[in-house]
Amino acid sequence: MLPIHRILWHESGTPAWKRPARVPEPMTMEDPDQVGSYVDAYAWGGPASAVQLHHLKELSRLIRPGDLVV
Repeated sequence: MLPIHRILWHESGTPAWKRPARVPEPMTMEDPDQVGSYVDAYAWGGPASAVQLHHLKELSRLIRPGDLVV
């Protein structure tokens, strides 16, 4: 399990000029049809919806009564 709270704390507390530059992966989707297919796959109801729902279910286990979710 990723320590999300630590990651967020680190990211919010580090000035932008001190953060390492984010380097995109070498393989990118530049063709509009590829981008559209990716967006469609990850839209609600698309083929990846089951994966998204699984992750949301797992993340929701971290929320306890009284927690603030932003």
